[in-house]
Amino acid sequence: MVEQVDNSVLESSVLALYVVTEPVIERAESMKVKNKKYLAMHETFIVKGPFGKGLGIKPTGVHVAFAGGTGVLVFLDLVTRIILHNTGVKSLGADFEDDWKFVMFISHQNLNETMGMDLCYKLLEVNKKLNIDNFMFQVRLTEGRDGIYGKKQQRWGTKIMSEQLAPYVGNISKIWVCGPPALNMTFDKSLEELRG
Repeated sequence: MVEQVDNSVLESSVLALYVVTEPVIERAESMKVKNKKYLAMHETFIVKGPFGKGLGIKPTGVHVAFAGGTGVLVFLDLVTRIILHNTGVKSLGADFEDDWKFVMFISHQNLNETMGMDLCYKLLEVNKKLNIDNFMFQVRLTEGRDGIYGKKQQRWGTKIMSEQLAPYVGNISKIWVCGPPALNMTFDKSLEELRG
């Protein structure tokens, strides 16, 4: 369990966390920190970040993500941010304009390998209650039956991407692809074909 502690005295780029381990860490040696000491129960420490470029989210337009496997994890913070925004909780970053929308396509081998869907379904539930239309997601499975469509889904390619992106043509601000190398290569080729 992680609890946020008072950040008022820290720089804006630093988040202080208080970690409560449940149960006791059995392998403390795997939790070494920079100064060679170990994390102890109820110890306060500082995690600096975020680092990197980030997603470069714009306040308007449609933002589309194609994610496979653990690539889904990259976008779960954004899903959380949308939940906070839609429920009126102030969060970091610019607010979204009325025409802003996040469309996420998740690809997995089967339903047993999916992750983050519970959070996505929760956002859909919140949006339905609040009558907000700034999020859509679709799960595509490459083996077995997905229960939504009752048949095996086709693999991504230029034709399917074109069909999925067609409703958003002219409004797309960002397209992200995050998945295994084969998925990324397929999308690079398909997006190049769609541009040409």
